[in-house]
Amino acid sequence: MNNVYKAILNQLNVGIILFDQHYTLLYANHFIRDNHKRRIVIGNSLLDEFPELPKEWFKKRVESVVMFHNTSFTH
Repeated sequence: MNNVYKAILNQLNVGIILFDQHYTLLYANHFIRDNHKRRIVIGNSLLDEFPELPKEWFKKRVESVVMFHNTSFTH
């Protein structure tokens, strides 16, 4: 990812996570890293890094985003 984009994403007061189709964690901005209970390892499975996520629910959300080419926000 471009350093300019990283700098912008790291200034946001909202969590941003990027992952690939295999749920491999590619990026987590400072908000996520600073507010997560433990150290996040880029390259690990998103589902392993965030075991509190309800896996089946999350996978369905991701599938709908991919299928309909839209965004998803969760709080």
